[in-house]
Amino acid sequence: MISIEQINAFISVYELQGYSIAAKSLGKGRTTVRELVMTLEERLDILLFQVEGRKVKATISADKLYPHARLLQAQLMSFSGLTKSLHEGEESHISVHYDATLPADFMVNLTAILHKKFPYMQLSWIENSWQNALDCIIKNENQIAFLTNKKGDSAAPVIDTYFLGWNDFGVFAGKNSPLQGLKSISKLEFRNIVQLIPKSMLEEGLNGYTRFANNYIAVNNNDEVCRLLAQLGWAILPHCDIKQYVKRGDIKQIYPDFMLNDLKVSMVAYYCPDITRGPAMTYLLSLLPQLSKQYFT
Repeated sequence: MISIEQINAFISVYELQGYSIAAKSLGKGRTTVRELVMTLEERLDILLFQVEGRKVKATISADKLYPHARLLQAQLMSFSGLTKSLHEGEESHISVHYDATLPADFMVNLTAILHKKFPYMQLSWIENSWQNALDCIIKNENQIAFLTNKKGDSAAPVIDTYFLGWNDFGVFAGKNSPLQGLKSISKLEFRNIVQLIPKSMLEEGLNGYTRFANNYIAVNNNDEVCRLLAQLGWAILPHCDIKQYVKRGDIKQIYPDFMLNDLKVSMVAYYCPDITRGPAMTYLLSLLPQLSKQYFT
């Protein structure tokens, strides 16, 4: 059977072109590394290296095997790391539910931090409605949701919550929209122009402001909304996720007469208060105060 030590020795000798320097990089003796390569050659019945003076020259067979050895090395290391994490009680998978109100940078930063700490854990982001997300959390403690705080609704008693803060929303339209030329925008004018709404916001509603127009188009996410705004309609969008579109001048904020200030949406984390919570979920929850200050007001 081929061992990970044989693969490591082959790769090091191939890359460094010498047994002594390869042994130093691996923290092993030169004789040990040479024996590992020799046993691999015997196992494969293939000559991998030829010694020319102080240097080691790879054979054509070694050139062909090297990329496959690197792939095998990565797979074996991943397998070993995953096995170690399972022995230490780490979760193999965490699902994170969210809606369109969650800042994209929040998702990116949290993903990077968790991967660095738990590289063998699978993390899934699932855009979901408020009720569906909470139903999933009740069934599995290895899940968490970052959602709009629904006023008048309460989560199930088996779910804990953490208030993240406020996300600021404004009303936006394309640069060529007829709404941009109006000095005063009434409710009637708003209702007669198509509204663009991310699906997850459409299902839940944001303090009564989500479905406002007589006609609306439901799209997948805020990014698609911004692209469509260049052609038609208006939308309620979080300032944090549309900066690039505003900076390019593709869309502009408009100020309806009936909305004196930006809409503030409160964000909450929902999770299961299980006493057997794993280290990854425990670490994720410990990050919430820091992330709240960074991304919410």
